[in-house]
Amino acid sequence: MSGGRFLILQDLIIELEKTEVENITADKNDKAISEPLCLGKFTLEEIQAPNRSMLFKDLIEGKVLSSVQK
Repeated sequence: MSGGRFLILQDLIIELEKTEVENITADKNDKAISEPLCLGKFTLEEIQAPNRSMLFKDLIEGKVLSSVQK
């Protein structure tokens, strides 16, 4: 949602913890685009909800498997 702020965390296998990669904010079209990410597993966490909205407390997990954009 517009104005929502998200934190991108990368899962580090070696350290068994998550490292903050980027902090992004959704634009007026509800899009939040990060800088290119390296290959690996990531977690997206909403850290600030847009006005009049509840914070989405579930974490969203994903993987970057290829460096090719589609």
